[in-house]
Amino acid sequence: IVLDGLVYRAMIRRNGYDCKVSTGTCAAYMGVFLNVTTLGAGTKAGQIYYLYQKGVEPGNGFGMLVMEYVFHKATIMLYACVMLLVNYRYITVRYADSVRYLYTGFLLSGIIVLCLVAICLSDRIHRLVMAPLHKWVKKEKWIEKLDELEQQLRDVRQVGKRIYKDKAGIFWQFALNSIKMTCWYILPMLAYMAIESEPFPMSPMACIATTAIMQLMIGVIPSTGGMGSTELVFMLLFGKIFGKVTAGAAMILYRISNFYVPFLVSIPVVMAAQRGQKQKK
Repeated sequence: IVLDGLVYRAMIRRNGYDCKVSTGTCAAYMGVFLNVTTLGAGTKAGQIYYLYQKGVEPGNGFGMLVMEYVFHKATIMLYACVMLLVNYRYITVRYADSVRYLYTGFLLSGIIVLCLVAICLSDRIHRLVMAPLHKWVKKEKWIEKLDELEQQLRDVRQVGKRIYKDKAGIFWQFALNSIKMTCWYILPMLAYMAIESEPFPMSPMACIATTAIMQLMIGVIPSTGGMGSTELVFMLLFGKIFGKVTAGAAMILYRISNFYVPFLVSIPVVMAAQRGQKQKK
């Protein structure tokens, strides 16, 4: 979460706003908290409001949060591609009966990332998407919502173009996200070592590669906070190596460490942040 906070901080500072590490970290914890309590529906709205309280204009806040998500998805995709290339023989032999699902996950993830990048950067794609909607929508209330959507897309595109020109900023976004992913992807090994006295049955690099591919597959399965899809894909991949019983226990520890613990920590962090804002008022 602290690394997530550094990602937010870098994004905000690159867009001309002052941002402390504590502010970025709190924004990350705010996302964790709202992702659970609102089932993802209020996550971005809550983070935008928090950043607004810190002096970030809402339109820019929305654009920055969308771009952070784009970098997050792109890093997952690129990381998984690199790990597949480095560990191609291991992956294709170990998961021979699941290779078609892996390739489908790569394809869908690539399409998602390309669509997000196109919407965030291309004026032509923006017009291509909005023109038919303006033609088809006739009701007044829907026209207003469409205008709001178009303004949000403009905000995202404005932030996206600003970031695109900042090559150093792009590098640091990918670097920070990659470090975050590496810490995340080693968790199954730590979970296994916590419940088994036997040597870990795969190399750390193979563990990272497997978790990277797992996360990519989870990203193309619609779910809230990865609930359900994470457990399914974890058992599909690590069950072949750990055994079903050990994989089930490791999966529980994995979910506790990357989902439930961050949520529990986010509760006092969010409460303290809101109390601080009330005191300032």
